[in-house]
Amino acid sequence: MQLFKQFRYPSNRQALMVAVSSGVLLFTLVVLWLAVSTHTALMSRQLDIYDRQSQSVTDETNALWKQIGDITSPQEMERRMKAAGYSAPDGVQFLLPQPTSTAIMTTSIAGGGSR
Repeated sequence: MQLFKQFRYPSNRQALMVAVSSGVLLFTLVVLWLAVSTHTALMSRQLDIYDRQSQSVTDETNALWKQIGDITSPQEMERRMKAAGYSAPDGVQFLLPQPTSTAIMTTSIAGGGSR
């Protein structure tokens, strides 16, 4: 009871309300900051996973293009033709379309971890 008697006057009640309001506001800001930090860390982890998946798909695509190049090379085509029992007349060459230039660009973020 003694504690509440000192808050009988309006100025003391206002001070108490300001203190309680400030405490609630501070608590709310801390909770929001923690929520945003946690969400940022989770998003960073997910971005790292997607980056590894992207690199894996790029590596697989490059390996497939190399296999296609090996299979369609004139030497391989001639070997497969002879294995199938065909022979090319003298002077016949395999003509393949000229390759077009392509570029694959990958990026990575240095440090990559969350702060």
